Amino acid sequence: MTTPGDELTPVLNRLRGPDLYRNNAFRITGLPTDASAARIRRAREEALLLTRLAPARSTTAAPPEGEAVRTAYEVLRDPVARLVHELLWTWPDGPEGTVTGHADAVEQHRAALEATEGSGTAPDDVWAGGLRSWATVLAGHAFWDHAKRRVADLGDPRLTTGTVRRLRDRLPRHIVAAGAEAGLRAARA
Repeated sequence: MTTPGDELTPVLNRLRGPDLYRNNAFRITGLPTDASAARIRRAREEALLLTRLAPARSTTAAPPEGEAVRTAYEVLRDPVARLVHELLWTWPDGPEGTVTGHADAVEQHRAALEATEGSGTAPDDVWAGGLRSWATVLAGHAFWDHAKRRVADLGDPRLTTGTVRRLRDRLPRHIVAAGAEAGLRAARA
C-alpha cells in the first residue's frame, strides 16, 4: 500500500534502468499514447485471444509474450501508471502531441540504455544527447502543459495536477538514475 501522494513509487519502480522503455506499456502493446479506453479494451481482447490461439497457429511468426502483454494492458487501466508510461514514450504527431525534442529525448535515451545493456557501454555522445534532450524537454513548459492536458483528457479522479507536480519533481532524477542503474548492471555482468 502506498501512502497518499506517493502513487508514483510503484509505477516508477517497474520502469527502472534498462526497463525504463522496455517495460513501457505503449511499446509492448503498440498502441498510441492517445488511445481511447475503448480502443485499449478492444486491443486487449484481441491480444489475449492471440496469446490463447498462438500455440495452435502454424505460422512461424512469434506470438506476443502473453504475460508481458497482460501486464501492459493492466498498467493501462491505472490512470497514474498510464500517464507515466505516456510521458516516457513517443506521442502521435499533431498540434496537441508535439513537444519539441520529446521524441528525440525518448529515442536517444532508449538507444543509450539499450547499448549499455547490450555491450556494457554506450558512446558518450549517445548518452549526452539523450540526457541533454531530456533536460531541455523537462525544463520547458510544453511537456508539463501536455501532462496537465492529459490529466484533464483522462478525466479520472485518481489523476490530478498534483500527480503532475510530483512527476515534475521526480522524473528528472528517475531518468538519470535509469542510466546509472544500467551502467551498474553492465559493470556487474
